[in-house]
Amino acid sequence: MKLLLSIFLLLVSASLHSQSFVEKVYLNDSITVYEGLIIEQAPTRYIKIARSREKDTITVYLKDIWKLTKEYPKADTTKRQTSPATKPLSATGKAVYLEALGIGGLYSLNFDTRLVKGKQDGWGIRAGLEYCRVRTINYYGDTLQQDVFGLPLMVNYLLGKGNNFLELGLGVTYFIRRPNGELLSEQEEYTIPKLGIRPPAVLGSMMVGYRYVPEGKGMMFGASFNPLLGNNYGYPSVGLKIGYKFS
Repeated sequence: MKLLLSIFLLLVSASLHSQSFVEKVYLNDSITVYEGLIIEQAPTRYIKIARSREKDTITVYLKDIWKLTKEYPKADTTKRQTSPATKPLSATGKAVYLEALGIGGLYSLNFDTRLVKGKQDGWGIRAGLEYCRVRTINYYGDTLQQDVFGLPLMVNYLLGKGNNFLELGLGVTYFIRRPNGELLSEQEEYTIPKLGIRPPAVLGSMMVGYRYVPEGKGMMFGASFNPLLGNNYGYPSVGLKIGYKFS
């Protein structure tokens, strides 16, 4: 029996890996257990074990040993399990969409982004572009086709959870008309038929609406109520938008 135990100790010493396992020595009294690494052995006589917890070295005679075991530390899976949940989002909520009516006039192509990286909701900004030809008429009945470029700008806020959000916004829309040049008198100023107003240079805008936003990349859409105000002009507009969220 002692010879077999000595052979076992030799095999253990030959396969030691520093800090890769812990050896346990169980004595015949079935109570005492020493934990550490075997650092010296005398075949058929004794072993010396460096105990990790007590920070000392003790000698144990082979006749007092019941059994020896070697235990490897368990793999730490905590970091692997929690990493995906704590990994910060890299999305910025950027989207491009086409809006019919709304704050751009007849239509506008818009770029929209959240101001806080990794959030679907919260503060954001949008900027758009519109082009159309408007038929105008002056006091004398002369008509003119004007090229109008619309530049809708807005600060907005998305309130909600998941994919569904209440959208609130406040902004301005600039209109650039061609031809430019000063008109000689009020009678010569061109107006839009039926509406009876001059093509406005700037309008204030507000927004109250709904927006659907995918969690990742994908299609987004929404609808909103958009009062437009300015230059003694007020116009209630409804906007419908559809586009693509790409980050």
